[in-house]
Formats: sequence, C-alpha cells, structure tokens
Amino acid sequence: MKELSSQYLSAFCLELALLVRAGISISEGLLIMRDDDQDSTSKELLTQLSKSAENELPLSTILESSGRFPNYFLSMIRLGERSGKLDDVLVSLSTYYDRKAVFTDSIRRAVLYPLMLIVLMLAVSVVLITQVLPIFNDVFEEVGAQMSALSVALMNFGAWLSSASIFLLILLIAFILFAFTLAKIPSTKMAAIHYIEKCFGDKGVLKRISSSKFAAAMAMAVSSGLDPEQAITLAGEICGTFSMTNKVTECKRFLSEGESLETSLSKSEIFSRRDSRLLALGAKTGSTDEVMSEIARRGEESVMAELDDALKKIEPTLVIIISFIIGLILFSVMLPLMGIMSSIG
Repeated sequence: MKELSSQYLSAFCLELALLVRAGISISEGLLIMRDDDQDSTSKELLTQLSKSAENELPLSTILESSGRFPNYFLSMIRLGERSGKLDDVLVSLSTYYDRKAVFTDSIRRAVLYPLMLIVLMLAVSVVLITQVLPIFNDVFEEVGAQMSALSVALMNFGAWLSSASIFLLILLIAFILFAFTLAKIPSTKMAAIHYIEKCFGDKGVLKRISSSKFAAAMAMAVSSGLDPEQAITLAGEICGTFSMTNKVTECKRFLSEGESLETSLSKSEIFSRRDSRLLALGAKTGSTDEVMSEIARRGEESVMAELDDALKKIEPTLVIIISFIIGLILFSVMLPLMGIMSSIG
C-alpha cells in the first residue's frame, strides 16, 4: 500500500490538532476534514478513518487499522493519548514532518540536477560519435583525405554502439525495471537501503543526516513527556540505520550505567561534543526539547550547506567536462578539414 507523503502527514496532523483543541471529537473532526478535502484519494482515506471512528476507538487504533501511517507516527499518537497531550503531539508531528518534507525535497533537488547534466553529457556525446562523425568521414573520403586517429577511434566506437543499440536498450530497460522493483517492493527497497546504510551510513553527509533526524525525533519525544531511554529508543527507530542502531544500544548502556543524557549521546558518538555541551546547558535550564530542536535545525542547515557547496563544484565541473568532450570531438575533425581547405586555397 502506498506510503503517505511527509507533506500530507504534516497537514493532516496540523488540521486534526486544531480540531482537537477546539473541543471537537475525533469522529466529528475526521468527518469535517473529509467534507473539506478535494482530493479523491485523501477523501477515500478519511472516509475509511471516519467509519472506524464511529466505534469510538482511540485515534491510534483508528489510524493503525488503515495500514497507511508509519509506525513512529502511531507510537507518538499512542504516547499523546496516554499522556493527555494529543493536541501537542499532533502539532509536534506536523512540525517534524514539515521539516522532513523540506529536507528531503532539498536533497532530491541537489541530486537531480547533476544527474540531469550527466545524462545530457552522455546524450550529446553519443549523438556526436554515432551521427556527426560518420558525416564528416564521408566528407573526408570525398576529398581523398582521412580523419585523425582519434576521430576514427571514436567513430568506430560509435559504430559499435549503433550495432549493439538493441542489446544496450534491453539492458537499460532491465536496469530501470530492476530499480523500479527495488523502489516499489518494500522488502527489496529496505534491503537496498540497509545495505547502503551499512556501508556508508556512518560516513560524511549520511552520518550528519542521520544525526539530524535523530535530534528532531528526540526533540518531539522529549517534549511529549518521554523519559530519556524511551525517547532514545523511539528516535533510533525513526532513523533506522545500521550504524545508528548500534549507537543507540551504546547510548542506552551508558544511561543504565548512570551517565547523563548528554554524556551518553556524546560517548556513543550520536552527537558531537559541542552539541552535547549545548544539551547539558539545556538540561540545566529545563529546555532539553528546545535544544534538541536547535541541534536538529543546525544539523539540517549544515547538511544543506555541504550539499550546496558540493553542487556548486559539481555543476561547473560537469560543464567543463561536457565542453571538453564536445570540443575534443569537433577539433579532431575540424583541424584536419581546415588543413585540407587551406591546401586547396
């Protein structure tokens, strides 16, 4: 079943929180949301939820019965129901998923543009060596000359590409289908994600992304009234990476040995020493959740700045590579042709 987007979850939580704070029951609130919704898919979901709400079940049970909401989302709703702070939890969830949507969209844009440039570079290069070079070769043969060795090698490679085009097309389609299968089948998708996280999750930007997600989830869990160990467990579940799971286990061990929250997070390498010092100050002033939110915000800004810097370097590099390849191909043809024309002149 298709997973609900972060944008939808954020809007859903905010609207429901406003209705709950207005004193409207869950069943009535879901009916109001359904009647105001213009999207057919969303309306169908809200209809299903409102029917379940007629039995006066808890909101967490109603949402779980649909099979559309993430486990972490449901866990936080149950926490809000137990603590009597359902409206506060809904607002926190709305903020969390709104930030997650913005963060994910920024990363997607940062990756998509360089990928488009690479595809463009390959397409232009293929057209040049398969279509343009043979034309120049015919021109050279008509005047009794030959192209340079580089041009001939490129043209031969282009001829091979043309002859193997059907095989390459089949291979490309198979790769796309394989990637589509990985993306659509939950078991294969999670296996691929876990493999990537196991290999690279504790390095570079992926490590900082994981820490930012952990801090954001911790902020919401702490503000909802969870004790440190419960908050760490829930935050670890939302991150779900191989390296973070090990770090969470270490962090909980330090807590059980009597270490403070900030010391445990630092020793387990979930947070840096600077963030841990900031968290220690927050613990003294009773603003741990606010400090967690600030750490998450700083982490996200750091990741986005790093991605922007990388993108600024990748863009001109790819443009230079494209220009060099196209220029090399054209000059390998034009220089001999100019020599022939000058000799004729």
